[in-house]
Amino acid sequence: MLVRIPSDYLREKILEKRVWYVGDSMFQAIQWTSSASSSSPPLDSIQIWAHLNGVPLDLRHQEGLSPVAGLVGDPKETDDFTLNLVSLTLSHVKVEV
Repeated sequence: MLVRIPSDYLREKILEKRVWYVGDSMFQAIQWTSSASSSSPPLDSIQIWAHLNGVPLDLRHQEGLSPVAGLVGDPKETDDFTLNLVSLTLSHVKVEV
């Protein structure tokens, strides 16, 4: 699907992030060129949010969650939901897989 994004700033941000979710569907954004083919571009890795259940409270910080999230992928960041202990049972960690 081709989508024209007239704002230079917004287009740059979209291409920088590359992978987007709309509902439960994933989309990969790449810059169009006249030599672009209809085949999918290569995707070596993707960053996703892992939702971890049952992590003890004393491990609910970036360093403590890294070994657990490392079982899923390469840990990148933890959100404020997790760091502020909004949930006593659920942790969110962005991992690259």
